[in-house]
Amino acid sequence: DYTMVPQEKAGFDFLYFSMDKLGLTRQDNTIALSDDNVVYANCNTIRYIITLDANGGETNQSKAVYYGDYITDITIPTKSYTVSFNLGDHICTETAIQGFNGFYYNNSEIIDSNGTAVQPWNIATSATIIANWINSSVTVPSTEKVGYTFNGWSLDSENLGVLKSYTP
Repeated sequence: DYTMVPQEKAGFDFLYFSMDKLGLTRQDNTIALSDDNVVYANCNTIRYIITLDANGGETNQSKAVYYGDYITDITIPTKSYTVSFNLGDHICTETAIQGFNGFYYNNSEIIDSNGTAVQPWNIATSATIIANWINSSVTVPSTEKVGYTFNGWSLDSENLGVLKSYTP
């Protein structure tokens, strides 16, 4: 007699051994050896849930994927910020849209900036992949006031006139 030991394979859960391809005849782990024995391992494929974290942007998502498959049907997230400048007699606002630079897992690009998976899901676990953003800045407005010279904006009272653009 021979005792069969199931081999682990990423992305699959072993269920049982069978003597037929369809898995209709369940076989225990011990069989008598003969030249014509063919034994099949019956497994379930594991479905992983991948969370796409927009990392401060809009549209977090969850996708189901099997090991070795590509994540598909991605909605590209968006991210922007608005900066308000107090000009004394009115408020001026500037809005910047940050560029989406893909989703990453452990510093490895999984989905590119166009929303296309660049590699199959070869990680045998559910996980969260994080959006990466290209920094953008707003140009701060200049102002004119009779009798004054405008030197630029500042974020605090100690760094007067140093800010020409702003990136959060």
